[in-house]
Amino acid sequence: MKHLVCLISFWLTVVAPLGTTQADETGKITPQDVFKAVVELRSEIEQVRVVMGRPKPTPRTFRVRDVEPRHVYYQAQTLFRKANQLAQDVVGMTRQAPRPAPEADIQPADVLGLVNDAQLQIKTVKDALGVGSAYPYAKLDKRKDLPDVLHDIVEAGRQLNWMMDRLVGWDIVYDRVILALTYMAGVLPDGRRYPDLPAHQTGKFPDDVYDRLMTCMELSRAPAKKHGVTVLRIEILKSAEGGATPVDVYDLATTILSDIADLTWRMEGKDVAPPDYPHPDRVFPSHVYQLVKVLEAQLTLLASVDGN
Repeated sequence: MKHLVCLISFWLTVVAPLGTTQADETGKITPQDVFKAVVELRSEIEQVRVVMGRPKPTPRTFRVRDVEPRHVYYQAQTLFRKANQLAQDVVGMTRQAPRPAPEADIQPADVLGLVNDAQLQIKTVKDALGVGSAYPYAKLDKRKDLPDVLHDIVEAGRQLNWMMDRLVGWDIVYDRVILALTYMAGVLPDGRRYPDLPAHQTGKFPDDVYDRLMTCMELSRAPAKKHGVTVLRIEILKSAEGGATPVDVYDLATTILSDIADLTWRMEGKDVAPPDYPHPDRVFPSHVYQLVKVLEAQLTLLASVDGN
């Protein structure tokens, strides 16, 4: 899988466990420190939003469980990309990739580094817009842990997406699913790696794609558990008015891709070429839905052949 890992290194990095040790007299960084930094970053994003006159996202309420370090790290990378995109829009900042994950075990300080990198992008925007007021410092809350960090990182990124000139499009979501299909193909039998592309169905909306991805997440639980991978659990307590957005689908696809990447790595998946399905000139939710149906078929096949 070396070639494939290199292929997607710009987008994702498979990471090792993130410790949850409390801060001690040595000053060791903890998840609580990371949460504090994310809260402060969200305050700065809010300052910029007000100056730019951009709306807030429609409210929603969700809860996450079984949070693994890779879930937090991947979303922190995504947060940096969105902050960098806003800096590109406002001040002409060059496109930048998030810092690569260290080879050693990922620590809270590594996630904090990504958050701080995103904060520097936002500070550049603040300086360009003349936002001179200091942001309120947050208090350290020792009750917070990885689920809280993940929740607020996702929400910070969601707000940024409502402020950027270039919104997350369906082509980007499409590419995420293609990567997931390629990973999955590496652990499936020759000749059965890529199921036939199902017939294209028009009239699909973001909610349809989101729900189908949630089905894939559930299908991945059994093989993931068998190989020691914990799949994130998401509970939607209150959906946003108007339903899922492309960003919501993108974030969910990113999480599923992180689990599939870890699963196939542990299964020592082969390095295979991406599928040669025809790429639509313009990508709509129906095209992504079509690909997710392929992912669903791959996960179903894996359940039947794994260990046989």
